[in-house]
Amino acid sequence: MLTPEAADEAGWGARRSERMAQLVSARSGEGIAELLAAIDNRLGGQDEILTLTLPPQAGALLAWLHGNTQVLSRKTADNGDTLCRVRIERAKTGRLLSRLRSEGLEQPRVG
Repeated sequence: MLTPEAADEAGWGARRSERMAQLVSARSGEGIAELLAAIDNRLGGQDEILTLTLPPQAGALLAWLHGNTQVLSRKTADNGDTLCRVRIERAKTGRLLSRLRSEGLEQPRVG
């Protein structure tokens, strides 16, 4: 366990580092949330979060979503529609929009 002085010195070094260091404590868990946010930002910073409503007959599109995006949530509405929230690489967004247009489906909401 670091003394308060050593923790301050380590924090100063981390902030000055070009390597984007993040201090965490295995003992207390302090800094874990910040570390996870930094990882998500670094790895998924160019991704988009989209919300889609798919009719029951869009099973092939739903399969495509599972194979090409990270499905963050999926719920089936009372009318049979599937409500999906997905994280998608920007490079794949055009393909998704094209598939939606070809099936006559509405454009997704961002977020």
